[in-house]
Amino acid sequence: MEGAVVLKILHWTFRRRSKNKAYSTGDEPGYLRRDAGVKDGNGTIAGLMDEDDSILDKITEGTEVSLQLKRTATESFTVEAIIDEITFDVDIDGGRPNSYVASFSTNGTFT
Repeated sequence: MEGAVVLKILHWTFRRRSKNKAYSTGDEPGYLRRDAGVKDGNGTIAGLMDEDDSILDKITEGTEVSLQLKRTATESFTVEAIIDEITFDVDIDGGRPNSYVASFSTNGTFT
């Protein structure tokens, strides 16, 4: 993919949902009915930070991204998203690698 930025992701989550509209009717008092709503999603990507290659050179909060989240060799999710926040985990004693978690929300289609 020309111009693509590839991140070494160690872990990811993706939550898909439908924002369904709830309503009540006189036919079924005391119970809600729902109409299917718009699709929405969010999740996280997580990885280790490379000391020679800053993650912030690739993504930052507000960055629009196209994610290919692979589940198996034959199954993946393609997600148009926007980065909401990035959390850094740094061990100042040098005992373990520095890592990041970037939260995202869908920004259009996902399959």
